[in-house]
Parts: sequence; C-alpha cells; structure tokens
Amino acid sequence: MGGNHLISVDAAVRKDSGLAAGDEVTVTLTIADPPREVALAEDFAAAMEDAGVRPFFDAPSNSLQRMHANLVDDAKTPQTRDRRIAKAVALFKHGKKR
Repeated sequence: MGGNHLISVDAAVRKDSGLAAGDEVTVTLTIADPPREVALAEDFAAAMEDAGVRPFFDAPSNSLQRMHANLVDDAKTPQTRDRRIAKAVALFKHGKKR
C-alpha cells in the first residue's frame, strides 16, 4: 500500500478509543519471548508417553499442538475422546503432524 503498513482495528475498538477510520496511531510491537505451552489432558499426555511419540508432538508449532489438544478436549463423549487420542498417536507414530 504505497510503502505504508496498515493494521485493521475492529469497529468496537475504534468506538471505545475514539479513533476514526484513517486516524494515525503509533504502535509498539514486542516480541513474545516466553515459550507458549499447550495444556494437555493427562490421558492424552500418557497415551503419547506410552507410545513414545511425545517428542514428536513437542516438535511442531504451538498452534499445531493446540489443534490436537483441542480436538481431544472438545470431544463430547468418552468414546470420541479415546478415538481421537488413538488417531493422534497413530499419526505421530507414522511421522505425520495431521
């Protein structure tokens, strides 16, 4: 955009801050240094440890780890949860991330 960097700002934020479309603002960016860790359910973590695939799970990006953890956590029945854990472990055993 002509050498300019643009950041979109939600309408609700603009309203609350008194900003209008086209207003110039100063933005300070900071690097998120601390490693982000994904909270794992005990049964999922134990299944990966038992299968020896936990190092494979720990290697990909935080977002990919979170995707697998959320799939397990969002299961509505114990059977679905067990199936999802088994599927993730099988993927990792075959060297696949998804």
